[in-house]
Amino acid sequence: MGGRDHSQSDEEFERDVHDFRELLRTSDREGLESALQSPDLYRLACDDDRYMRIAMQGISVLAWDDPAKASELLVHFDVHRERENTESDARRAAHALLAAVEWQQFATRSTLPMLVMEPLREFLQLHSALATHESHGGDLIEAMRVHPQRYLDLFEGLAQQAHGLPEWISNLSHTSSESEGAIESLGEEQITALSAAVFELRDLLARGHERYLLGAAVLGTLAFLPNAAGVLAAVVLLAAFFFLGERKTYDQIVRPRLVTLALEHGVGARSVVTWIYKLRGQAGRMGQFDIKIENDRALDLLASVACSAGAASSAGAASSTGPGIDSGAGNGAE
Repeated sequence: MGGRDHSQSDEEFERDVHDFRELLRTSDREGLESALQSPDLYRLACDDDRYMRIAMQGISVLAWDDPAKASELLVHFDVHRERENTESDARRAAHALLAAVEWQQFATRSTLPMLVMEPLREFLQLHSALATHESHGGDLIEAMRVHPQRYLDLFEGLAQQAHGLPEWISNLSHTSSESEGAIESLGEEQITALSAAVFELRDLLARGHERYLLGAAVLGTLAFLPNAAGVLAAVVLLAAFFFLGERKTYDQIVRPRLVTLALEHGVGARSVVTWIYKLRGQAGRMGQFDIKIENDRALDLLASVACSAGAASSAGAASSTGPGIDSGAGNGAE
């Protein structure tokens, strides 16, 4: 692109941004399409990176309602094929378009009520353009706190049935990265909450009586059947404990606490596993659940959305003295 054209003053740009964002906030789809089809916006976008970012954010929003039209506009604006550049606004818009299409496919297959899905859909649709707006994400955070299991079920469905969409959601928040570097990106408050959750679960698991009951059952079996049949029965008891007992412990004790950690602090499953490894012997029986936690993709998606929604509210409150605009760095698709 040609870079920034100073024919538009900062004051004019701020007014344009405010008007454009109002179209998104009020769900004025007709107004959004009209703005994106305006020759004036096209001219400004070709000369000024700031207006190109606005156009691409608008296209990202439109994609969730009309992907075909959004695709047409993406090609129209991206005359230099910047969507091939992984760091460009056009590339982010292209990823948002793919995510929107996959969401539509998932929604047609899902048995979950749309009432549950709608707050998340609205958050994802508007995130590219309103990530720093003070009202963005607040309703979704509240809905997830009221109905955590419903949203966990929703994220489990996404993780199992979708492909690119879960990755796009994960990239909304850098703290939910799948790499071990996710720990380094956590804040002090998140690390404190993570440690508290791990130690709390360690103490809860240490107080369980299942292991003692299992030991008594195995010894009793061997005492009454001191032969091959007794050994076989003992092995069956052990297998039942590890395959059923541990699963029940994870579902009823470990996972609910990790869901709270994800919702309140945006800390995902992979960060939990990395922290358990860093603590080594201090984590107690938590180490036994490392594989279950690491494979719990729904926890990571929940944490990413919670972190992004919370960050949006915080950033919006901090910038409430002016209209502001998202710089484009947090719209998800790198």
